[in-house]
Amino acid sequence: MTKAISAISRLIARLTQRPQSEEQKLEELLSRTIPFLIRERELITTSREKIRLWGDVVEDYSVLHRIPEKAIEYGEMFGLKIKDTPIMGTHTAAYVEQFSERLLQIIKEHDKKDLGLKTTGLSIKFSDFVYPEEGIRWQLEEPKESTFVLPITGNVNGREVADARIKIGLCYKSPKELIEEPVYSRNKFVLDEERLRDTYKCIPPANREKVPQMLPNAFVISTLFSLLREKTGRMKGVYATMNFDYMAEPELNQDVSVQILPSRKPRETKNKENGNTQYMYKISAVCNQNGKQITRGEVLVTTPYLIDLTKPSHPKQ
Repeated sequence: MTKAISAISRLIARLTQRPQSEEQKLEELLSRTIPFLIRERELITTSREKIRLWGDVVEDYSVLHRIPEKAIEYGEMFGLKIKDTPIMGTHTAAYVEQFSERLLQIIKEHDKKDLGLKTTGLSIKFSDFVYPEEGIRWQLEEPKESTFVLPITGNVNGREVADARIKIGLCYKSPKELIEEPVYSRNKFVLDEERLRDTYKCIPPANREKVPQMLPNAFVISTLFSLLREKTGRMKGVYATMNFDYMAEPELNQDVSVQILPSRKPRETKNKENGNTQYMYKISAVCNQNGKQITRGEVLVTTPYLIDLTKPSHPKQ
């Protein structure tokens, strides 16, 4: 009788148990797999040639990353000790993205329910420069904020150079309607097979057929420097953080447009090293393909120039 009651209780429990939501299934999958990936490492080293090629790929031609003497002068302007041409922040973030893609491939191998795990965004904070031939050791840390965020750090010889958060989920973010007219637009970054091939000459690909999300994100930085040059005649600026959300995967053979949105007045600061006045801007931007948003985010930029980014200007074709 006791066994019969126990069997009936188990049957009732199964019949009355609510089915797991897709999000609960994902959380369970991540809870099972991520502990095995903690401390997963990857060492990536780049070269001077690859730094320049990445600049060509994303159309960022700043002398900071191309001419050592100019890079040192650049650093002095911002009170920074720069000893050579550093890797671009977007290049560093592209390394993080590829490392995280390889981690997601491992997680997907354990996904028996085929949930369709996606990278839904990336945020990164840069804390130091990385130079040619220096190896960045990427490492997955233990998630503390959320199961749906992969914390990844980058270190060079024991010093932390980048702290990233890879956002993961089952669906991309929903696009937001633009309420204000952009202050600046760049309407054509050609995203073709040649650009994709050159991209993967600069970073170790997790999936050679897939367009990296960091490619349109990098176009945002290039557009910001184009805006800076148009407003001041110079391309002098450094960015400390980037935070992007993804609305769709970038498509090959479709042009990318970038819109810089109006921002508040910058925060004025005095550089502690040289006393120079600097202005810190929090810039919002959107990338589009075929009139649809594919990525949206914010970049924290510092420049010695005070420019008005509160009002729309004539778009640049």
